Amino acid sequence: MRKSTPVRTIAVVLAALLSSVAGAPALAAGDKYALKRTYEPGERLLLSYKIVNEKKASGKDPSEISIIASLPISLEVSHGANPGEKLVKMRFRRVLAELKGTDLRRVIDSDKPETLLPGMPLDALTKVTFQAVLDKAGKITSFTGVKEFLETSQMKQADAQENEKLQSAVEAGLKQLLEEPFIYLPDKAVAPGECWTVKRKVYGLPIMGSRSVHDEEVECKLTEVRQTKDGRVAVISIAGEAKIVEGEMPGDPKTEKKTGKIEYDIDRNMLLSHHIELQGSGTISTDDGRKMALTSRTAIDTALGKDAEKEAEAK
Repeated sequence: MRKSTPVRTIAVVLAALLSSVAGAPALAAGDKYALKRTYEPGERLLLSYKIVNEKKASGKDPSEISIIASLPISLEVSHGANPGEKLVKMRFRRVLAELKGTDLRRVIDSDKPETLLPGMPLDALTKVTFQAVLDKAGKITSFTGVKEFLETSQMKQADAQENEKLQSAVEAGLKQLLEEPFIYLPDKAVAPGECWTVKRKVYGLPIMGSRSVHDEEVECKLTEVRQTKDGRVAVISIAGEAKIVEGEMPGDPKTEKKTGKIEYDIDRNMLLSHHIELQGSGTISTDDGRKMALTSRTAIDTALGKDAEKEAEAK
């Protein structure tokens, strides 16, 4: 099999990135619970992503590569210009990724520009403040900062049409990061056992090496509501699939199985845990015309809590 260059191998892996108390009694099954959550003015939050991606190629020359990435993002929420609107300022604190493979060991760190790859200006990502305007329901109505980022990172394309495509792709990926913690919550009160469906497009981040787009359809279910010492905890299960429709790379699965679990504190109106897994398989061709099976697994943990650092700065 042709040996990929480290840069090409890393880019392929990065492209794949761009998704209780045991024994506590369950509450009455017939009760309905409102689980919808939006960003609220006055909040200073830390939105964090931990992403683990593993790819394995089997056959005559088996290989394996994995990446562990972390994205801590500061969010500051204030009132918008119009009644009911909210303004969310979004800034990446750091982008850190550790890559491991048979012949590969590398750390990519936005705090250390010398570790970055060509075309992935992660240091510039931490220097721009992005701003999203949300309506009363928490939906993003406008998003700014992408033009500044493309200029700062020198990613701006000479061709106007290509630059517009790149800007749209970057914006879609960043907006998705902001929406992700609440995307699977129901838009109305639900009782344990009730289900709802989420259909959407899932975008990869070009700045992480991906312009992929997936059509996702998952069924969400409120499996139970438990009474804990801190309050009522709703447990939501997720099951469905994501089909790639654009930006496919060699070996990418056409369809990935998507599963997950969310724990949400009803009384404190806060996300406790948010875990998603994607699994799929594809094939990749070798120089001698053989096909190698390639399996992929991605685990994404999303956390949202108070930003202690920002709260300390405000005092």
